[in-house]
Amino acid sequence: MQVIHGTPPNLSNDVVATIGTFDGLHLGHQQIISQVVSQAKKINCQSLLITFDCHPLKIINPSKAPPALLTAGVKLSLLGATNLDTAVILNFNSILANLPALDFCQHILVDRLNLRHLFVGENFRFGAKALGDTKLLSDFGKKAHFDVTVVPLVKIEKMAISSTKVRELFSRGKVEEVKKFLGRYHFLTGKVVTGDGRGQELGYPTANIEVDKGLCLPAFGVYAGFLKSEDNPPRPAVFSVGSKPTFNKKNVVYYEAHILNYSGNLYGRRVVFEFQFRLRRQKRFNSVKELVRQIKLDVSRADKILKKTTIPSAVPL
Repeated sequence: MQVIHGTPPNLSNDVVATIGTFDGLHLGHQQIISQVVSQAKKINCQSLLITFDCHPLKIINPSKAPPALLTAGVKLSLLGATNLDTAVILNFNSILANLPALDFCQHILVDRLNLRHLFVGENFRFGAKALGDTKLLSDFGKKAHFDVTVVPLVKIEKMAISSTKVRELFSRGKVEEVKKFLGRYHFLTGKVVTGDGRGQELGYPTANIEVDKGLCLPAFGVYAGFLKSEDNPPRPAVFSVGSKPTFNKKNVVYYEAHILNYSGNLYGRRVVFEFQFRLRRQKRFNSVKELVRQIKLDVSRADKILKKTTIPSAVPL
């Protein structure tokens, strides 16, 4: 997949395209992309996706900007597996934010692209003050000689799939429900850093993870899943998110992974943890002995659960 950062040059090939934020690349996004790729092959065009280098609200109204589900790099990795020919990453700045909807259509979609067909979700909005909608887009397309297909929202159990819903579920620790909306388990990415060595002292060494900034974070608790590093395959692990209340550390949030049956050194490496099950909520224990007993139970339960699950084959870093 070719990746173009910034406003694309005048592309000579005819294209079938889509445009949107695509945070999380949930099943709704996947359906739109699949239709783009399919239609492009059908009419012998290039398939193209246009997205942004940040969530538009970060520029329009920073206080209301949601945390990201994916880093820009991970989103591109996932897009690379969709058979798209090209991804364009627009720099979303104040100029783009204030561009009227019709000017956006002309300058981005027509002047730069030989657009034959555009696919968008039914809730797609664009242009200054989000005044552009699918009707305006369809009307413009008729005049500019490209087709517009408005793709209905995908629903799971009568609930529309959205990035907002995925964030809500993940932030509440409902990682198994998140899978229904993504078609895969969700994950966090980050880098292993030096911790306080507490896990080693307790007999359960952990990789202390500095999570990539700006990401949506899970609820405090203990999770079972798989951890993959830059040079290691995915391994079963227990992931703890919390503030270590047993040790009276309430003002710092820790992200720690205990990898089952592993003794290697991951310091300085980038890692990704895939959340498959939530084992329990965070709890304050009355003694270290009681905590160790619970950790042993967590590890045993995680081991049993993960032996019955499929090891992820391609978790991007």
